[in-house]
Amino acid sequence: MDVAKVKTILIFVLVALNIALLSFLIGTRSQDSSVNQRSDDQVISLLSEKNVKLDKKLIPQKVSAVPNCLIERMLSGDDKIISKLLGGKYIKEEERYINENKQLTLNGDAFRFTDAAPADPPTDTSPAGIEKYCANAMKHMGISAENYTFLGMNSAGENVKALFAPKCAEYSFFDANLDFEISANGLVSVQGKNLISSNTISGGKTEIFSIHSILVDFADNPYLDRTRQTVISGISLGYYIGHDAQQYKSVLAIPVWQIVSENGDIFYYDARNGKFLGQ
Repeated sequence: MDVAKVKTILIFVLVALNIALLSFLIGTRSQDSSVNQRSDDQVISLLSEKNVKLDKKLIPQKVSAVPNCLIERMLSGDDKIISKLLGGKYIKEEERYINENKQLTLNGDAFRFTDAAPADPPTDTSPAGIEKYCANAMKHMGISAENYTFLGMNSAGENVKALFAPKCAEYSFFDANLDFEISANGLVSVQGKNLISSNTISGGKTEIFSIHSILVDFADNPYLDRTRQTVISGISLGYYIGHDAQQYKSVLAIPVWQIVSENGDIFYYDARNGKFLGQ
């Protein structure tokens, strides 16, 4: 047989195979998209039967796994933290520590610090200026600002509030926030929980439940108010430290799905197994 003809035949066979493979891939992607579409519609229909409303636009894109995130916690009862917030001299009254106009209240791993007579006014009240002001305040308190992300600010009467939270990869922590309130005279208060001194991706990933599975369970959540319609206003994937970790300094963060309702209720589900963690 002519070698040139053999080469021509082989080329045509390879081209045909590539076309067939491309058609298969396009068909598979189209089928996957169709399955996801049907899953969205089915979940929305199921929720509606349970008097729960969900806009399809709020359903996140499919995520199969998230990074393992190891954190080092600053235990809030540590004398070093108390001294940095209040200075060297303070008196203790049950869960409160007091030094003149400054007061620190501890409750488990949550804390609230207030200053009735602040004397360090911010020179720049723009978002960038407030972010820098709060970062300097964190440094003074012994908190590593590098581990926290500025989430934004809003007005609180004549004052402004700024919110910070740690992140692992692109995912936020839902129970390790820092909330600052700043007046024209300076820092009025800062409160939060689960202070973090370091935050690292420890290698590997954890597979997670799809949001569709979580929403099916959410439809029967016993804490939903069945006397009125529940409107879901937000769904987010992130991390959670949880109450069980209070006594530990090193913690592997729990990947969780957060579901927020229009009336302000927040529900957390363990993304590893679909278990409801609480509100």
